[in-house]
Amino acid sequence: MELVHHYTNINSLECILKNRTLRLNRLDKVDDKQEVSLISQKHWAQYLFVSSWSASEHESEAMWSKYACYNGVRLSLPKFPFQKNQLISKPEMSIFFGDNTYSPIPFESIYNEKWLFVISPIRNDIYGREVVYKCSPEESIRPIVKNVDGGFEFNYFDLATFKNVAWGYQKEFRYIFFIIPSSSDVMNDWRKTGDPASIHRRLLKCLQDNVDNTLEYFDIPLGDVIDSVEITLGPCCSESEVLKIKKLLDEYTSNAKIKRSVLTGYV
Repeated sequence: MELVHHYTNINSLECILKNRTLRLNRLDKVDDKQEVSLISQKHWAQYLFVSSWSASEHESEAMWSKYACYNGVRLSLPKFPFQKNQLISKPEMSIFFGDNTYSPIPFESIYNEKWLFVISPIRNDIYGREVVYKCSPEESIRPIVKNVDGGFEFNYFDLATFKNVAWGYQKEFRYIFFIIPSSSDVMNDWRKTGDPASIHRRLLKCLQDNVDNTLEYFDIPLGDVIDSVEITLGPCCSESEVLKIKKLLDEYTSNAKIKRSVLTGYV
């Protein structure tokens, strides 16, 4: 089973285990401020929500130092650890899903009066991908592309995917969702007419007019795999911290695995 790894502190570990959710933060709040400048329209960053993991199976001293302060933890989970919610077609809203279509997010959390997912999160390869590192990442991002009909369309796929090679040590695997603010008018119009044109108009308005996104983060429910999470203890965890971590695992998981860092005693 392919795993991804998340370096964090003990308080964040407790939140993940207790709530059984993964928090995605807005791109304009991440530590690499260059990411916002890479997007041709900087306000688009407020609509991108990400959670960053490492695809490297090997521990990283730099990651321990930057994200877990040596006394945190490294969580290891399957690459797609989310719940699977079956999506049912809604002909009255011109939404049709194939049989056995599943999403990490239930329908009512994809489209509602508060927010709208620009692309339904039903394909792992769209919302979960490895970051690509470039010397000049801005040259690889194409926010507007030609479609098969010769017209132009918004290309969200490149956004939040490219970073400068200076960050290459992260070997980042990233979950990316594009969420815009909604309104009751948008949803009511969609329900009444069955025409998704109101959604398209809302997206265009957000992209052009910098509509403020009041959503600061988005929490996605984790599946039962959280019960078997693998935890690597930070190389400088004290005995009291180890006891606290073990207590959290006993309380919130049923089959978690725990081990010491290979850097224990060396940093």
